[in-house]
Amino acid sequence: MSCRVLGRGVEHRMLRELGERATRARPACTRVAVGVVGSRRNLPLRRFLEATRDATDGATLVRAVQREGGAAAAAAEESADSSFDAWAGAPPEVWYDFPARALAELVFDPEAAAAAAKAADAHGTEGGVGGVLGGSGATAQWSDEAPLVCIAERLARIPRESRSVGQAMQARGAARPPLPFLPRHGASAADALSLLRGVWQHVLDLEEGEAAALSDSSPFGALGGDSVLAVAMVSLAAKHGLTLAVSGEAPETMTMGMLVEKGRSWRGERWARPERQQRRGHSARALRCEGECAAAGEVAARSAAAASLSPGGRRAVALSILERDGRDTQMPLRPIGGIGACAVGDLAKARGLAADAEWLPAHAADKHGSTALMWASGGGHLPVVRWLCEEVGVAVDAANKDRRTALQWACKTGQCEVAAYLLDVAGADPTLRMKDGSSAFDWAVLSGDVPSMELLASHPRVDIAALNKFGCAAVQWAAAAGSVATLRWLQSKRLSLGHVNDANHGAVVKAAWKGHREALEWLLLAADGPQLVEQLDLLDLEGRTVADLARQNGQGHVATWLDGLIRERSGGAKGVGTS
Repeated sequence: MSCRVLGRGVEHRMLRELGERATRARPACTRVAVGVVGSRRNLPLRRFLEATRDATDGATLVRAVQREGGAAAAAAEESADSSFDAWAGAPPEVWYDFPARALAELVFDPEAAAAAAKAADAHGTEGGVGGVLGGSGATAQWSDEAPLVCIAERLARIPRESRSVGQAMQARGAARPPLPFLPRHGASAADALSLLRGVWQHVLDLEEGEAAALSDSSPFGALGGDSVLAVAMVSLAAKHGLTLAVSGEAPETMTMGMLVEKGRSWRGERWARPERQQRRGHSARALRCEGECAAAGEVAARSAAAASLSPGGRRAVALSILERDGRDTQMPLRPIGGIGACAVGDLAKARGLAADAEWLPAHAADKHGSTALMWASGGGHLPVVRWLCEEVGVAVDAANKDRRTALQWACKTGQCEVAAYLLDVAGADPTLRMKDGSSAFDWAVLSGDVPSMELLASHPRVDIAALNKFGCAAVQWAAAAGSVATLRWLQSKRLSLGHVNDANHGAVVKAAWKGHREALEWLLLAADGPQLVEQLDLLDLEGRTVADLARQNGQGHVATWLDGLIRERSGGAKGVGTS
């Protein structure tokens, strides 16, 4: 494990996974032992395990190897630190023995980890790697360390805990404003947004003014968020009662509004979801698509990145997205403002920056390699897209680090009008695939936007039955989104809804993993559905049932329901219920 991720919750998730696997094993394992090689590079990990052991009832430490003294010990430790082969082949010096059930319930508490780091700094010790269990802030003390080792490790914390010079220069443990108090029950979407704003301020280390300027369309990635910080965000929100669903979402497109709309619950109580804005002004091609799919009902805009207009016609939000000339990835990122303007549809600002030579829109890219065209396409800003393609000359098929193109961005957020322009006018290639093998059509299916799906399906170069590198077909994407309407649309195209991917996961597993009960009932039981009850008998490559997988992802109510269906099938029942 890289030291850069210690203290961010990754180590907790790894231990929790070990505990969950041990408790799921048949017969179940009651204990989990973690061995640690005697090496200076392992000191942060040992501190974490020490703190976790101290906070866990029934956990023990067993010293497996008696350390030699003098030059022999120093030589062994130096060898383990300098050679991976020596480290990998060295016997563990100690074993940490935990109850499996306790590890399965291990959680990461970012606030407690920050408090532990603050306390360690105050006492001149190296701690705060986040070794907390159930909110405990226990940390281990290592008084026998060489002073230079302590200094080196304190310096090493700067790159893994700070994301700017200002943060690195700030005193550690600076007080942050408390998260807003919210009612235990009956919370609204506005309440959830208020809490989420406080969570983002804490996790992203934002100033009060920056936090106050956040809107429901502010992208997590544009503010410095990454996948590791997303783990901390989910953990901190859960501690305050807000359960989020972020699986499959890229940090650069994750917004507060999207998280609230997809949120599971507020302390068990669902909140009223905000009404979706209706799509306006489709192009002629998009209008034809929408007309052909009129039976599917009205299509709502699903843009995560689009900013709304205030009554006065001015943009209600401005984004500060760090960017550079994409031709030189070694250049420092700067807040120029051009990509941010394109992301919110501010064409006048984008033109002004380009005219003053402050910004090179043809080559501008953010830290993920995403261009101004990608941001504008994902936001559905057709005037900006036209300007970038027709006047600036941005490469329409340019791809970011994940090999996602502007067309795929537009399809992911259901921007059919922009997708139609990119295909019909700008000449975008709909066959290009991301690193995982997913296509623009796959992302259109995930968005559930019927006009976008029709647009891609009618293109002569698009194969709607194609698979990605994991063997997933369109049905897996639709089931993961939980959209019965999309599943029905795929069925109308005579696509097989019973397809199973390389991991032995079918549509039933994908819907169960996300807790989509309505989609599961249609897939398994509906008279007009595919009635995929045979997928209840499937085991994946690790021997898990669909109910096991649902339970593993926190979908307990769905797992219990599926358990009943599985028992009925194994007992030879002729019918199954929907209670």
